[in-house]
Amino acid sequence: MTLTDEMQALTKIKNRYLDNMKGFFYEHRYYIVLLFIAGCMDAVSTIYFMEKTSIMYELHPFIRSMATNYGIILGVSLGKIIQVIVGIFTVIYFRNIAKWILLLASVLYTLACFHNFMNF
Repeated sequence: MTLTDEMQALTKIKNRYLDNMKGFFYEHRYYIVLLFIAGCMDAVSTIYFMEKTSIMYELHPFIRSMATNYGIILGVSLGKIIQVIVGIFTVIYFRNIAKWILLLASVLYTLACFHNFMNF
């Protein structure tokens, strides 16, 4: 693959993002709010169980490393914010199934919240 081919591929990706972003946030606003609420619930429950047990019991390696490097409250909060933002940008690329991905992520965050509170 030449440099020109790679530049064309990057241009296609950029154009797809720009096309998919038009009206995305308005069209998916309820799912994004649901994701945000579920993410906040998961973050609070993660902070709770880390305070009760240990950082090392966190399964997600990014959240665990953020909590280790920045402390439990700041690390989990920053990690969850970054996780949600990266998720939304990923979903923009796959706009045709965005509602399902956002809904699934919200359900998984909610299940993680219940797991954190119920087990610790």
